Amino acid sequence: VGFGLLLLGAAVWLAPLDTAKAQEGEVMVVTGTEWQEMEEDQKVAFLAGIMQLVEFERQLAEGQFDPEQKSFVPLLAKGASGHSLGDVVVQLDTYYASNPDQSGKSVIHGLFETLVFSK
Repeated sequence: VGFGLLLLGAAVWLAPLDTAKAQEGEVMVVTGTEWQEMEEDQKVAFLAGIMQLVEFERQLAEGQFDPEQKSFVPLLAKGASGHSLGDVVVQLDTYYASNPDQSGKSVIHGLFETLVFSK
């Protein structure tokens, strides 16, 4: 129930971002531009959804979670370890404020820049 409510909450909060693209059947990629326009609770919901996918992947691996496999999930899981969603929001906000030229790229790219590549 908690996971379903989380996804529903994320969908409700993120829905206003670009419903035109969603209605056309396109996959919406949240960029740094949209990130900077989002409210704090929208940012947390977005990150919570991503981290739910990471955790789901970890659980599917049933102890076979290999950080060397060719997947973004182990890298992001390792990078996010020890960070709260609030911490990640602050890191992404700081990243986009310091790198405005990167705002056209996806937020996933920003996550990798702040959590994976910066270490």
